[in-house]
Amino acid sequence: SNQQVILLNNQSYWEINDLEIIGGVTYGVYATGNKAGDPLYHIYLNNLNVHDATGTSVSRGDSGEVFLTASGAGQTLNDILIDGVTAGPSNVSEGIFVDAGGAWVGSSAQTLGSNVTVENSTAHDVYGDGILITELTNGTVQNNVVYHTGLCPDCGSSTPGGLWEWWCLTCTIQNNESYANQTWNTHDGGDFDIDYYNSNNIVQYNYGHDSAGYCISVFGAENSVDNNSIVRYNVCSNNAQNPANSYQGDVFLSTWDGGSLNGVQIYNNTFYWNPATPASLLNTTGATYSGSSPTFFENNIVYSAVPGMVATTSAFTLDYNIYWTTGGGAPQWSWNGNTYTSLSAYRAASSQEAHSLVADPMLNNPTNHSTGMPTSAFTLQTGSPAIGAGNNVCAGISGCTMGSRDFFSNPLPANGSGYNIGAYQ
Repeated sequence: SNQQVILLNNQSYWEINDLEIIGGVTYGVYATGNKAGDPLYHIYLNNLNVHDATGTSVSRGDSGEVFLTASGAGQTLNDILIDGVTAGPSNVSEGIFVDAGGAWVGSSAQTLGSNVTVENSTAHDVYGDGILITELTNGTVQNNVVYHTGLCPDCGSSTPGGLWEWWCLTCTIQNNESYANQTWNTHDGGDFDIDYYNSNNIVQYNYGHDSAGYCISVFGAENSVDNNSIVRYNVCSNNAQNPANSYQGDVFLSTWDGGSLNGVQIYNNTFYWNPATPASLLNTTGATYSGSSPTFFENNIVYSAVPGMVATTSAFTLDYNIYWTTGGGAPQWSWNGNTYTSLSAYRAASSQEAHSLVADPMLNNPTNHSTGMPTSAFTLQTGSPAIGAGNNVCAGISGCTMGSRDFFSNPLPANGSGYNIGAYQ
């Protein structure tokens, strides 16, 4: 029935290079397997343009332009490389999808695949997710562009994101641009998402803008603990453009069905917050926590067109942030359900933000949300109160490192002090 143009079934050690792949129905390129316990290895897709599969998604994840999965019980994908691939446009669900553990099983007994890289690729104009990797150890998603995802009018209760990972252990999401992502109800539609069953994820050096929902989310669910998520040196601009999704904020932490978070470190990010309807930039009010890893929001710049700054709880440490609003009255912080309209009142009630400021951070082009990674927008002007005012967030945390560079590829201070607030060093 010509469901796909290229099919790899129970195949290992394939490299497919330098093709334009047009059509198919459910898939453009489909790699799968059905042999129980038989791992698949080394599928490399390089320099492909995969588009215009003719099917139409009816539920998120039911189809895709580039779709790799292992469906046999205990079957896994290992050593997967997708490099220089363009996926879309079409009305199938996924742009680029790698399910290295197979079939969305979702149990503690699940066998995980390993070593998945998606880089230098583009996913756009699809009905569901742009780029999604799941059920693996050691994943890297870098130097990609994702846009115009989630275009399905209604594809069920499971909602899409631009670029994200689920059940990904030791995974890095970096140097990606994700924008203009949509969703069909009040959930998701964001740029980047550390979803549940994850641990040791780093989301850094990314630019997310102009989407219906959040810039970055961290989730825990189904009696799992999301361990040690690091969100740093990202630039987020002009998200929450759908009023139904604005409540999520630009940074959204949430747990459900017994899930919890342990260790969420959000630092040195720069936000231009201009939601379609007023809401707080940071929303952690629906999250529960377990374990002892540090959880904090530090060294961030919030440049906002609305009053809402943070809505959070005593489980979070907040400090060394700069807040500024350009309209709609005084900035507002919600802490344990109470709202404060002055930093001093909020500080007194919460014992947080001792070194934070309400001040114009003096950003160059602070409202920029154009396409393409910023090079001068969101940098600091001479005299900015953010210069040298940041904290060494790793002080006293064993094994913690703030990384080697900022969003703009500038090196971090060599002596462990003198950090700027925000994504620019």
